[in-house]
Amino acid sequence: MQSVEKTSDTHTLWHPLHQACAHCIELAQDLGRRLQAGDAGLQLQPLLEESAAQIGHLRQGIRDLARRGERVNPAEREQLLAQMRLLLDLEEQNHALLGAKGIRLNTPHSYRYKSRKKSALRPRP
Repeated sequence: MQSVEKTSDTHTLWHPLHQACAHCIELAQDLGRRLQAGDAGLQLQPLLEESAAQIGHLRQGIRDLARRGERVNPAEREQLLAQMRLLLDLEEQNHALLGAKGIRLNTPHSYRYKSRKKSALRPRP
């Protein structure tokens, strides 16, 4: 009985992650379409804010799952990784389109695309 409860608890953590990632993908696709259609920065701001909030939910869900310290279901993990790869590809494309339009994003340095590794930034002793 206990293993069924653990499986059910773990599934309840994975399901919202898959949903959050799918929603982030939809927002990224919408943003890409709107950028290609020529929407301006002020028109995109609400969508960018919603996207940032959803990414925050996704990150929190991943942290919650990691805190559980339980063995990860490989199938669930691979499904989420595939979703996240797609999301990252879309985000990189959108970032390039935003940059081409001259729209600067206020992103933390560690999450900027193609940023240098921290070790490369530190001076050698």
